[in-house]
Amino acid sequence: MTRIVFVLVLVLGLAPVAYGANSGVALVPNDSVILVSKDVGNERWAINLDLGSTNPLQLTGNVFRGGDEPAFVFCTPFQVDGSADDIANAIFHYNCVGTSACRVGNCPEWDVIAADVTLPGSFFLPH
Repeated sequence: MTRIVFVLVLVLGLAPVAYGANSGVALVPNDSVILVSKDVGNERWAINLDLGSTNPLQLTGNVFRGGDEPAFVFCTPFQVDGSADDIANAIFHYNCVGTSACRVGNCPEWDVIAADVTLPGSFFLPH
């Protein structure tokens, strides 16, 4: 099975920003999810890429902004430019929604972040 790897650089509609050295990429033991924890500007992004057959290429995770509570993101893929076999040069397109944390008895609605988030595959590769 070809492992497909992605990046989440524009999930919150931000311009591309360089990510820092304090970052990491890991593959879960059954090879079904890629875990990424990277600094993007002043934020810490903790993103999961689902490689499984049920929801392949779906992204979920958190964005931490300083002392603020985390933002939660959920993205579904709809297009790949280039070849997924050439991950570093592939470009992926996602529809993304986001929300804030639930409170006892009240979870906020998920709102559209972007209808076409462009994600270069290099973000999910170790550097």
